Amino acid sequence: MVVASTVNDKGEEIYPVKWNHDFIDLPEVKDQRTPTFTAEEIGTIISKAERQYQVLYALLPGTGLRIEEAFAPQVEDIEGSVIRVRHSMWKGELYSPKTAAGVRHLHPLHPK
Repeated sequence: MVVASTVNDKGEEIYPVKWNHDFIDLPEVKDQRTPTFTAEEIGTIISKAERQYQVLYALLPGTGLRIEEAFAPQVEDIEGSVIRVRHSMWKGELYSPKTAAGVRHLHPLHPK
């Protein structure tokens, strides 16, 4: 749930929202599993992958790209060791990022 207020010309909230966490009885999240791979496990995955997938499996953890961003770079988006993220690809179609923060430069790429 997103609750926000409109803002005035100065960016200040007109109707600020004050949360009462006790009243809304938020659930406590415990022992949430956030699976990750170690560098050694990533190396094993890359070494066992078929050739065409090795670059993809190295690119994702090395850059933090989302999978739909990893399929979207155009030739002009790659300059030396820098990748310019300007698109996402979904079902074969290029899309602009949802927010301005989605457009970014990833540099430098890992040397290995």
